Amino acid sequence: MRYALIIALILFQNSLVYGQNLVKIPSFEEFNKCPEGSGNMTEDATSWSVSTYGTTDYFNECSDEMGVPNNFSGEQTTEFGKGYAGLYMLAPNDYREYLQAELTQPLVKGERYSISFYISLAEKSMYAVRDIGVLFSEKKMNEPTRKHLTKPKGKDSFNHLEISESDYFADKSGWMLVTSEIVARGTETFLTIGNFRNNMASSLKKMKGKS
Repeated sequence: MRYALIIALILFQNSLVYGQNLVKIPSFEEFNKCPEGSGNMTEDATSWSVSTYGTTDYFNECSDEMGVPNNFSGEQTTEFGKGYAGLYMLAPNDYREYLQAELTQPLVKGERYSISFYISLAEKSMYAVRDIGVLFSEKKMNEPTRKHLTKPKGKDSFNHLEISESDYFADKSGWMLVTSEIVARGTETFLTIGNFRNNMASSLKKMKGKS
């Protein structure tokens, strides 16, 4: 299984010289309550949620059960701040977890935006994936499934991009900067990060891991 830790999601409009990050609370610093158990992203982290019935996790230094740097996924300090998210991008039976963020305002149609975030492969992961998807949506998503989401086609209310890494997202010791660009359709208000491919279509790299 492939478990990823994500910290600090950044979205800038390229035409602004001194841009404002359009992601609310981008580095998981604010929370409704200190996390006490797994599958707690929507309840505990402020302005963050999940897009399906998958149980995305929230970790913070304040917690014993869901702590930083030590937790059930291994050991990883933060690049900055005190918290990060954890989600499965590959699991048996196409099970998936997703991370959803709310933007401060809808994107402007025709404008180009830069998106970046930091990711680290959990120490116990047995596989690394090569592709990570980012799906922008007009409305907050809450799909009644625990399996992988299929990227929508031919719908103006969605905008999808896939970020690939030739060497795979396989770093377990540090944080990898993931970055790309997208041209807005003018309806984007939320964004979701995760693996939008099923297990058969996912490009994998075997790792030394325990789960």
